[in-house]
Amino acid sequence: TGWVEAGFDLFNADDTYTKFMTEHWEDVKVGGLAIQTGGTAADPTFTDGILGNLGAYYFSNTSDNEVWFEVQLPHAYVEGSDIEPHIHWMPTTAGTGTVEWCLEYSWSNVNGTFPTSTTITGTGTAGGTAFEHLLTGLGATAIDGTNKTVSSVLLCRLYRDVSEDTYAAPAALVSMDFHVKVNSIGSDQETSKS
Repeated sequence: TGWVEAGFDLFNADDTYTKFMTEHWEDVKVGGLAIQTGGTAADPTFTDGILGNLGAYYFSNTSDNEVWFEVQLPHAYVEGSDIEPHIHWMPTTAGTGTVEWCLEYSWSNVNGTFPTSTTITGTGTAGGTAFEHLLTGLGATAIDGTNKTVSSVLLCRLYRDVSEDTYAAPAALVSMDFHVKVNSIGSDQETSKS
């Protein structure tokens, strides 16, 4: 008999494996400590000794700080579907105000050409609790995934635009992620979906 898990059949009635599932969302994660700084004054400050002996990058409230990273779409990705970027962050004081997060990106398929970058923004609100785990979406709409395939890559720059925000203290980066639609546990071929 078939086995049902999380709303979809993993195996057919004859116990053969079912490759494709119903579409659902998954995170493609970028850890806050897996990003790259540029070795300049625009770097966020790595601050340790918070929450015990932990650390995080603090994005200044007086100058724009920036980091870089790349994201590769997984083999489970529903090709051509849109993706939704989010940032997880913490206010570092009990102050209130808004933080303007910006994501500059360029997205290309394998053997494609990276286009000129696009920048999207999202406004997060510090509500008066230090080190509260907050989630802020970036962009008014999802990033268009038309014609994008598995293993496509986004080159990214994340920064805080202090000219557009009102939170008068550093904002700590927890992580960055992209919500993507998936419909399988992988791909039939090493470099393509089928």
